[in-house]
Amino acid sequence: MTKIALLIYLFGCASLVSVQLLHRSRFGKFPLALAAIFDLLAGGFSCYVGEDPLVPFLAYALGVAALYMEKLWVLAAFVSLGLSMYGVAVLRGEPVTLLIVAAVFKCVFPFFKGWLFLKSEVRGLVSVVGYLRENPQSLFIFPFIVLLALAAVKFAAGDSVMADMLAAYAYYQLAGGVFAALIVAVQEGGGLQRSENRRRV
Repeated sequence: MTKIALLIYLFGCASLVSVQLLHRSRFGKFPLALAAIFDLLAGGFSCYVGEDPLVPFLAYALGVAALYMEKLWVLAAFVSLGLSMYGVAVLRGEPVTLLIVAAVFKCVFPFFKGWLFLKSEVRGLVSVVGYLRENPQSLFIFPFIVLLALAAVKFAAGDSVMADMLAAYAYYQLAGGVFAALIVAVQEGGGLQRSENRRRV
């Protein structure tokens, strides 16, 4: 049952990450989006095998940052690659395989040049994409909700060790969401300040 729940979690997060690419984006970010999915899964499977999911979470968080950043996104991608490789060295079991796949995707992104233009005529999908572009914290909050629900199910089933691991991973995601929301708030505040200064001039 845990593997099925993790697969459901994967498909939900995969759709969130891949939907974001429907707007204009660097073509090199497409492999990074795929890598972020595998980093996210590696964190879930780290809980399953009794490992700390912090390293896969940090690799995922920096991968998401690389997707949203206009400047220094290549640096964020390479640091995320380093964390994935570190996870390969220190973790065991299924997370290692997932982190290796993520690392491969991160290694090929410099070879993808140009821009990716994808459009959709579906109004609902476009609104979801617009929401994700304006609210990057949702890529952390949605996993937080799913992981906390899974932790509650595992705790009710009597598996308190697994529940604790899933709850820890959920709170990592919550911290990432809060941090992303703070960055968005600071950026929006800076944009408002600049527009007020232009009006005065």
